[in-house]
Amino acid sequence: MRTAVHDDLVAVAAVVAGPSGEVPSGDVDRVLAEAVRAAARMGRARPRITIDGLVESAGKLHPDDVPILGMLVHGTSPADVIDVLKIDERELAGRRRRMLKALLGSS
Repeated sequence: MRTAVHDDLVAVAAVVAGPSGEVPSGDVDRVLAEAVRAAARMGRARPRITIDGLVESAGKLHPDDVPILGMLVHGTSPADVIDVLKIDERELAGRRRRMLKALLGSS
């Protein structure tokens, strides 16, 4: 995912949505090349998220969704989130949609 500017809430929403990474457009030359290399090596390039941004994001979520946020930001695969929480793919997808609405202010 390429963004116009870096914003912690957008970066957290990107992690919840599931792209391979986020690259602010101001950092295109250097960071994009690094992100592509990281995604090729690890399957993803994690966006930079400050602890303040993470705390702010968690505060917008339903308490049941905070563990999902933590796992996704940590790099846990959706399959492992499903296994750890003993939920199915459909429930995880629904909870991720709910999380995105809360993070991005959609109704």
